[in-house]
Amino acid sequence: MPQTHPIRTADVQGPRRPHALPERLARRPAHPHPRPRTAAPRLARASLDTLSAIELEELTFRALALRRNWTSSHPRSTRSAELVPPNIPPGARPRNLAVHYLPGREGRYLLTITLYDQPAAPRKYVVHCWDIGEEAGEPKVVAALRCTDLTGATVNTDPSHPGILAITRRGPSDDVTTSIFSVDFRARNVGAAFIPLQEFASFRFPLALEGSVFAASGPDNIVRVFDVEAGYVRAALRVPREYDDPTLRNEAYESGPAQAGDHGQRIAGKVLASAGAELDRDKPSSTGEVDVAGQGGEEVGAGADSVSPGWYSEERVQTMVFHMQEEDDGWNKLAMDEDEGRIAVGTVSGQVHLFDYAPAAGL
Repeated sequence: MPQTHPIRTADVQGPRRPHALPERLARRPAHPHPRPRTAAPRLARASLDTLSAIELEELTFRALALRRNWTSSHPRSTRSAELVPPNIPPGARPRNLAVHYLPGREGRYLLTITLYDQPAAPRKYVVHCWDIGEEAGEPKVVAALRCTDLTGATVNTDPSHPGILAITRRGPSDDVTTSIFSVDFRARNVGAAFIPLQEFASFRFPLALEGSVFAASGPDNIVRVFDVEAGYVRAALRVPREYDDPTLRNEAYESGPAQAGDHGQRIAGKVLASAGAELDRDKPSSTGEVDVAGQGGEEVGAGADSVSPGWYSEERVQTMVFHMQEEDDGWNKLAMDEDEGRIAVGTVSGQVHLFDYAPAAGL
């Protein structure tokens, strides 16, 4: 069983400057500003000084091929797959709530969260960790966790930290707890692969997990920044009502279907060039945003970057359309792994579509 301990609140009154790490976490936007980069698929699997000249040449060609494809007006997927959550009871109505690529770890793991309803039964949730690497062949589940009363979850952005996932649940007396889990990716028993590390009293809406720093908010609109290892709240930030942001409540875990309307959706992105630089279509400075947008469906910003208009010139924007569907409005969640050239799209029926844009190894 995980160790349970209360979180005490530190004194946050007066002019004392907050701890540097919580302050940085609190001031960081939900989706950071893009930075110049060149995707290098599978680079995380070996350091450059261990690669031979032939391997470096292949890596360079593959990175350039991905860059050309990823930033073209209509990128072409080189590999696709459909993930169907296993062991959903017959007659249940599944719905995808979240998709997350796990940072680091060779870019080979994807986390999905599925809600399913059964007649005359409380809502249930199942978290799956999938191995989607080419070495695994077809994507397969390596870890599964079932729970009830889920109010939110967030993935650790620090791949070196043992805590991979934070899950927040509400108890029968409205008490809220957050549990930190690690994952045994090689476990023989998939149902025991999520390993509980810690559990503590928390707040209803988890926002971020970075190393041992966890941020959450409640109905009172106050963002608390926890030091999980030390066992107390380092800062409490009150958000004025006039600047209320629904992302601080993570209400997707309780929301219903999208509103009805015109049909059709697309997965679109932008390549944004610095306003002070010359735009070269073959040399974009960064990938700016990718979102799922539909005339009648939800507009989903998960995995997208929020960019201030002052940073980039509007006429220096290059757009891409990854996929379109004219009839169905079933896409509802999205995750992007720019380094590996991958997109994952959740659906209202529970399936998750995977699209790879990098050339296959050896090409």
